[in-house]
Amino acid sequence: MEIKTDKNIIAILRALREAPGPLGGTRVARQIQSYGINLSPRAVRYYLALTDKAGFTKNLGNKRGRIITPDGRKELNSAFVMSKIGLIASMIDELSYKMDFSLAKLTGNIVLNISTIQAENFPKALAYILPVFHKGFGMGQFAVIREGGSQLGNFSIPHGSIAIGTLCSVTINGIFLKAGIPVFSRFGGLLEIKNGQPVRFTDIIAYNGSTLDPLEIFIKGQMTSVYQAARLGCGLIGASFREIPAAAIPQAERIRKKLIKTGLGGILMIGRPGQALLDIPVPEGKAAMIVVGGLNPLAACEENGIKTHNLAMGTLFDFKELLPTSHLEQLLGKEQQSEREN
Repeated sequence: MEIKTDKNIIAILRALREAPGPLGGTRVARQIQSYGINLSPRAVRYYLALTDKAGFTKNLGNKRGRIITPDGRKELNSAFVMSKIGLIASMIDELSYKMDFSLAKLTGNIVLNISTIQAENFPKALAYILPVFHKGFGMGQFAVIREGGSQLGNFSIPHGSIAIGTLCSVTINGIFLKAGIPVFSRFGGLLEIKNGQPVRFTDIIAYNGSTLDPLEIFIKGQMTSVYQAARLGCGLIGASFREIPAAAIPQAERIRKKLIKTGLGGILMIGRPGQALLDIPVPEGKAAMIVVGGLNPLAACEENGIKTHNLAMGTLFDFKELLPTSHLEQLLGKEQQSEREN
């Protein structure tokens, strides 16, 4: 058996990656059933012995279960590329459904992007991140910070790094779904900003034809100019194009106002029934909606020479653990004062 191409191995690695902690054979068997894989706990333990040997998993001993290793994550990301086409679209739908956030109560889980930078670059990074939030080119006005060696959801933060969690735009889908409005995410793209206003998409990647999040691709390709857009009002930011039923426009506008009022924001534009928005056509009975990219603040860091590692749709996360971006301003002020004193 070729371990690197076995679908059962890939399913097991996926279950371990998505788990908040170690899993035993029985729990893995239960989880992979949702992926369409039916294995007995005994069969799962056989495969886990193989992944241990390959270095993809680690047995914690004392019946504590197993965790996925960095090599396991790498293998999972590169395996079966053809079968993963459309994976991003599937992830969007799955996370939207799993979200239990209540906009009325401001409680429950939202979808969080996870980004890491080297700890020594953190103060400088904040100076680039904050203007993007202030201009409204980030998803809302909330974020979370974690130090190396700790956890952010089910993500282990490397030592020597700082993790920055930002609201993922898929959160909008989940909020709309909870309100009874289905959302179809068509593509992510680069949105041109002129005089502070969106004017057109210059590049797009369809979600149902990609194995990677479009904004991650644009950031690493050095194709954005988010910081320039935030400071000067002209540039290219990450955004996504979505469709909702035309009949839901009035309710969508009410939700949009509520999002702005609560500091969540994110929706840049909502179109009219059956009419193109920024020259992008929509089918009859549909309306377009343009949502800002949640990773835009980190794009500003990359544009200014600060390396980032980004994971879009990284985890479901309790909204109550997020902090307003004013807290980041306080952190920046303390860092700058410390530098002056030293």
